[in-house]
Amino acid sequence: MEQNSRDLSSQFSLLDQLCVKINGLKEGQDLCTSLHKRLARVHEPEIARSQLHAVIHDFEDTVTEHANSNFLDRVLNADKFVEKVKIYNERLDTIITRLSVNRAVLLAEWHHQFQQDADNMASRFTTMDKLHEQDEAWDTVERKSRKKKFEDMVQVKSQKLLDHYASCDLENLLPRLAEMEETQGMCRKVRDRLQKLNVDKNDAALRRDVAETRMRFHTFLNKYTQRTPFERLVSTRTIVGLLRDFHVAIDLLETQISGETRNSQQSWVDQWEQDKQEVDTRLIELWTTKAVSILDALPDQQAPENALLLLTRETTANWDAYSAESMELLDAVKQSIIRQSAVSVPVVPGWFIPDYEVQREQCYFASGSFGKVYRGSWRNEKVVIKCVNVVSARGERDFSREARIWGRAKHQNIVKFFGACHLTHPCFFVCEEATKGNLAEFLWSLNGSDRALMWRLLRDAALGLKFLHDNCIIHGDLKCNQILVCEDSAGKKTAKLTDFGLSFVSMESRPATTSGAVRWKAPELLTSEGKAPTCYSDVYSFVEPNIAVVYHLTHGTFLSRPTAFVNDDHWEFVKSLCSFEPSERLGLASVIERMERFILQEQPGAVVAQDTSTPDMPDWFIHPDEVQRDPMPFAGNGSLGMVYRGMHRGEKVIIKCLNVVNEIDEKNFARQAQIWAPIKHSNIVELRGGCHITRPCFFVHEETTHGNLADFLSKNKRSNRALTWRLLRDAAMGLQFLHQKGTIHGDLKCTRILVSQDLTAKLTDIGMSYIEGEFNPVDKGTVRWKAPELLRNEGNCPTVASDLYSFGVCVVEAVSGSVSWQDDQQTIGIDYHLNQRKFTKRPAAFVSNDQWEFVWSMCSVDPTERLGLDAAIRQIEQFVLDES
Repeated sequence: MEQNSRDLSSQFSLLDQLCVKINGLKEGQDLCTSLHKRLARVHEPEIARSQLHAVIHDFEDTVTEHANSNFLDRVLNADKFVEKVKIYNERLDTIITRLSVNRAVLLAEWHHQFQQDADNMASRFTTMDKLHEQDEAWDTVERKSRKKKFEDMVQVKSQKLLDHYASCDLENLLPRLAEMEETQGMCRKVRDRLQKLNVDKNDAALRRDVAETRMRFHTFLNKYTQRTPFERLVSTRTIVGLLRDFHVAIDLLETQISGETRNSQQSWVDQWEQDKQEVDTRLIELWTTKAVSILDALPDQQAPENALLLLTRETTANWDAYSAESMELLDAVKQSIIRQSAVSVPVVPGWFIPDYEVQREQCYFASGSFGKVYRGSWRNEKVVIKCVNVVSARGERDFSREARIWGRAKHQNIVKFFGACHLTHPCFFVCEEATKGNLAEFLWSLNGSDRALMWRLLRDAALGLKFLHDNCIIHGDLKCNQILVCEDSAGKKTAKLTDFGLSFVSMESRPATTSGAVRWKAPELLTSEGKAPTCYSDVYSFVEPNIAVVYHLTHGTFLSRPTAFVNDDHWEFVKSLCSFEPSERLGLASVIERMERFILQEQPGAVVAQDTSTPDMPDWFIHPDEVQRDPMPFAGNGSLGMVYRGMHRGEKVIIKCLNVVNEIDEKNFARQAQIWAPIKHSNIVELRGGCHITRPCFFVHEETTHGNLADFLSKNKRSNRALTWRLLRDAAMGLQFLHQKGTIHGDLKCTRILVSQDLTAKLTDIGMSYIEGEFNPVDKGTVRWKAPELLRNEGNCPTVASDLYSFGVCVVEAVSGSVSWQDDQQTIGIDYHLNQRKFTKRPAAFVSNDQWEFVWSMCSVDPTERLGLDAAIRQIEQFVLDES
């Protein structure tokens, strides 16, 4: 009791000291006072005592640092300060949930008041009213952009690690190898080969390569020996793949050291398949003898559901990498978890990547209040891994929202998003690596030497922002360090938007907090309580005004003109983006057009007249110079056109060339592009654009590595029925989206459903579709997929109902491997529908009555009786679960 009293007294003493410091703050006083009051109401020191004191101490350090900063640093770091206070509130929420009483009262909604206090803090900065402080602010921003102390520190730390691994003895890894119970033999062979690598001390480059490989192997063992037996079971495919990659890397090192191929290289290759079989045997043996202990080792109450999610994702996404025996083992594990825990199989988010598939470097290269950022690899591709501190249920929802939004934002000027993991602590995102850093740093490195490149990168960022707005996504927190610069193999630089933590879909609820970075926020967001970000405020944030908000709020005027803006047009352009009145800001289409002109003006020797205008080109137009295609096609028909693989703006794409021979063909081509290009959905192949001014004309769309659905299922012998139904569900969701947009596909079949690298089905050839109520038959399709009402009267327009029928035929083709009738038996199909009013005979592959009844409901002769897509998708979801 006496100890508790001392603890309580210590807590109140800390809070009293903190109160004095808060009262001395010039800005953010309300923000901190609200948190102080929440901390003071927690009176149970024996519960989570150390955690509560840690929050108070951290909060005090943050307040002290802010109070001791000069005005300019407080302005420039205001967003970080607000974010830290938010995190302390969330940490307090976590502590309160462990209390025995008053939880409901103490957990009362604080987010609305927090937002109001954050906005009040921004308004306090309006006390700055001296002109010279503007120039000082610009200078401060420039000085900060030059600082690279943190990166230098990381480089030194990395070098010390490499020096250690270049000469260390790998005997100390033997205890780790013993912990890799399932793959111990494979791991030992890699370790033995690494131990035998002897490099000349004078060969610094090769010595570094050996050290890096040894360090990666050590990191690999550290990661997977810390996993539970279940986690290693579900990640065995990844572990085996990584061990094979180590062997390949050692092969290369041995060749560089000796100048010739060694016997050890052929030895491991000859033994590899046998080693894999031994791993399978060992896994089955371990599960048979230790099933109960493996499941008992699951760490917490949420673990069974998370374990099912991992198993479902692994067996669905990578089913073709497993033997039949291994698939049976994983299914047995899944059924045991279901029986033991009584939880249902969860739906796997489309963006989910399990932690075991991602390899990250030991040293992080960036950090902040959100967490840390690492370089690493995923599926043999270099990536960036952004680890995020999530400490509350609200934080988990925000994390999932960001993953969902980022996952649907697929564009050449958006940082490519590979996926995310919400099961680990910290959670993390995986995205492409931007080799040239953020836009502010990159432009500073140019030192004004290439203004045309500067405007082109800004144009890229505007294109990315326009894509978001076209898809009803508000970024909400745009600033220069969230615009990254990538470089492709040809040296071309491209700017891409990133960081969607405060983004939201305009038709949906916005995130709980929209505080963001104060100095980039539009004035209407600081002067209107609770106002949500909009397209207008995104346009404002597109320019880096730094502390322009101060003058907006006090005078309704913008900052004085920096000396770098020597061109009047450029400065007027900036002012038009940052107008105090949102409706007066320049639209993004006009922004992009102006920037294109600035790019031309800044080209060496360019002379651009003030009244020069360019012919209007459609939004989907791609200039032929932007596309590089392979020399040989991989598909196509000589009379209609050919299909090539190629590159567009550093990304792999498909280039579909079409033979356009007359004006009607050209109009149809343009109409197809006009329909397809604006349609953005995860289950519709993304059309990047096209070109109608060359012959042949061509479309450019995203690459789908697994080809069309018919070929994909045929190659894989339809061995995974759950995957078949999941791909059909994807196609149904794409078709549903088309119908919601008032677009009819009109020519749906399995060859027009493509399968992407991550095994997602996507509809293609949308331009052959029909806008509802119009009829312009670019392609009449094939009889065997046509609805009977279209066969009775060729003048009938395709409809939603006829698309439903075609989808039903696709289901038959996907599940059974054949369509309802062949081309040489078209009259039989017509006879079935028009005369006997019957559908095709039931294929043997439809062993389930429910599944065949589903096909009948989609392919009813009466269009009004066909099952709608909402119900169809729900039914297919059930089939996926039934077949899992």
